Amino acid sequence: MKTLKYIFGAVLLTAAFFTAMGFAQALEQLP
Repeated sequence: MKTLKYIFGAVLLTAAFFTAMGFAQALEQLP
């Protein structure tokens, strides 16, 4: 059960990281 929590946390962290990267890229493309 503890392992599942760690995996879920890692996936959540990765998703948040990619979301931030995409958001930053979108901001850079603004005029």
